[in-house]
Amino acid sequence: EEKKPKSKLGLLLGIIALIAVAIIFVLPKKSEVVTVEKEPTLAQINTKKESKVKTPKLVDMGVSVLWADRNIGAKSLYDYGVNYNWGVTDISGNEKAQKSLSNFPSDISGTEYDIATVNYGDGWKMPSIEDFRESVKNCEIYTHKEKGVAGYILVSKVNGNQLFLPNYKRYQIEGDSTSDVFSSDTRPVYWTSNCIKSYSGGFVYAFDDRKDAYRPSFYLPIRAIKSK
Repeated sequence: EEKKPKSKLGLLLGIIALIAVAIIFVLPKKSEVVTVEKEPTLAQINTKKESKVKTPKLVDMGVSVLWADRNIGAKSLYDYGVNYNWGVTDISGNEKAQKSLSNFPSDISGTEYDIATVNYGDGWKMPSIEDFRESVKNCEIYTHKEKGVAGYILVSKVNGNQLFLPNYKRYQIEGDSTSDVFSSDTRPVYWTSNCIKSYSGGFVYAFDDRKDAYRPSFYLPIRAIKSK
C-alpha cells in the first residue's frame, strides 16, 4: 500500500513541540537561578573579621587573676600572635600609637584604651606590672623551645598549671624604616597596662623585674588576663 506524505501542518506542530520541550528542560527554573553578588569592600571584610574575634582559653595559675593561654592575635599556644603599639585597640595590628600619652590614664587596664577589654569583653584586660610580678613570684620559670618557638614556661607553685610565653623580635617603625630593638629568642617582653606620661612610654615586663618603659611606637606582644 502506498504511504501518504505527512501534511505540512503536522510537521510544523512537531517542530514547535520539540522547541517547547527543549525550553522546559534547558532553561533554569526560577528557584535554580544563581545571583552573583558583588565583591565585598575592604570595610565589609574587616567588619566580618572583627565580628569573629575568638576569646582565648583561661588558665588558673593560682593567683588573683586568670591568664589567657596565648598572646592576643595568636592562633595557637605556640603562635607569636600580633605585635602591637601601646594603647591601640585594633586587634588586626594596623592601628598606630599616639605620640602623646597626655590624654591616657596612668593605667589603661579595663578602659577604652585596653585592647583586651575592647575586643574580648568585660572582665578581660591587659596585665599590670604587678599582675606579672605576682605570677612570676608564684611560679617556677624554665626556658623552653616548642615547634621551633623559644620562650619561657611558667609552672605554678600553687596548682602546677602551666603557661608558655614565646620570645619575640621587638621592633619599632620610624617612617618607612624598621629597626630591631632586640633579637629573637632572648626573653619574652610584654606590654603592661601601665605608662609613664613624662616619658610618653608604656611600661613593659621583661622577666628581669626592672621597670622599663618603651615608646608607644614599639611593637610588642600582649598577653591578656581576666578577673576572677
